Amino acid sequence: VFNPPYDERLTLDDVAAFYGNIGNTLKRGYPGSQAWLITSNEEALKSVGLRPSKKIKVFNGKLPAKFVQYSMYQGSKKASKQ
Repeated sequence: VFNPPYDERLTLDDVAAFYGNIGNTLKRGYPGSQAWLITSNEEALKSVGLRPSKKIKVFNGKLPAKFVQYSMYQGSKKASKQ
């Protein structure tokens, strides 16, 4: 479970690249694992590049946010089901 910067209080030079790196690290480094991410930045969430297996709408303090689960597997999802 992790709570990366939303680009609200902590600003990032390139939010999309930061979230893209999260997705790449999860996919390449943690096959067979699950990860949860909470963010209020939905555009940044799209940059993760992985399809969430679960999405839950929540509030993080006063900010509306999403708590999303990613299930990592090697190769494609189609190949992992075979």
